[in-house]
Amino acid sequence: MKVYFFDEKTKEFLAEREANKDIMASQRQGQDVWLLPANATFTKPLEAKDGFCVVYTEDEWQYVEDYRQHKAVNGHGIFLIDYIGKIKVGDILISDEQEKLIKNGDLAYNNGQLNEKSQERKQFDKRLERNSLLKSTDKYMLSDYPITEEERELYRRYRQYLRDFPKSDGFEYSEIKTFVSWKGA
Repeated sequence: MKVYFFDEKTKEFLAEREANKDIMASQRQGQDVWLLPANATFTKPLEAKDGFCVVYTEDEWQYVEDYRQHKAVNGHGIFLIDYIGKIKVGDILISDEQEKLIKNGDLAYNNGQLNEKSQERKQFDKRLERNSLLKSTDKYMLSDYPITEEERELYRRYRQYLRDFPKSDGFEYSEIKTFVSWKGA
């Protein structure tokens, strides 16, 4: 006699083992009585099937969708799915290519959908990035900041580069150089 174990939380099939006989109950009843451990059943599970896990619910085995370790995105960002069952509302499965597009800013998650960013949104995002770099160099413009006048002049020129950056055509598709990469160019 076989016994089939399932996970206590997910109810997913784990393993099969030979059942142990209850010797005293078997003698009293005059027939074999088998012990059934917790989180186990005598019912044989369904055969494994790609994209599904086998789960024991309501006294029977069922196929449940299994997207664990697939990439998804939601309002909190990109993540690996760690649950079984249907994709949760708001979660969207993504391919490696879509992940790249999200990371480089060409796709955006919005209200449960992936949308290509508009040119205006890309420009807005590049300006935000540029503004952040400008702000990070503000301190170098203070006359009492401990750098040489030559270094201060380099920062002035870099800041001018940042101000001019959005004036070029297609700037939303270009990378903004950091001070170190600009200085080395």
